[in-house]
Amino acid sequence: MIAIDVDGVLNPDNMSNSRAERLGYQLSKRLRAHRMMRTFWNREHGTQLLRLADDHNAELVWATYWGEMANDYARWEVGLPELPVIDLDHATLTTVWKYPSILAFAEGRPLVWFDDEHVIHPRSGDEFLRTRAEPTKLIEVSPVEGLREVDFQAARTFLETLDPD
Repeated sequence: MIAIDVDGVLNPDNMSNSRAERLGYQLSKRLRAHRMMRTFWNREHGTQLLRLADDHNAELVWATYWGEMANDYARWEVGLPELPVIDLDHATLTTVWKYPSILAFAEGRPLVWFDDEHVIHPRSGDEFLRTRAEPTKLIEVSPVEGLREVDFQAARTFLETLDPD
């Protein structure tokens, strides 16, 4: 399973127009929660995520506080199909964060998780990794750059260790 956050991963934080263009992002203005949001998206990310999942027979899922809005908005911006959404309604910004929800959803399956906030909850992350019996790779994405080739390469390297010879 490949879990994907939206903000900071597919939509980098505090991106300038010139930096966005240089990194292959495009500006989008959409209404979200009754206010206009300025977001940046790179359509190549959708292509790369689909290829990663296909190459390793993995399921792509949303692991974001956007919830179903990831399917309503984000997926169109990066060219992804509708994906399952991990219910984070009970997840809080406390020390346990998204971990319990993802632990339950990913049970029994190897996991690659792209997020920009793993470092904010290191003790819970360590506990999450100790608790999971299945192979797990937490990939800390730079929130100001979003997904980069180094992040995709880390995922590929991990997933290749799971592939049968």
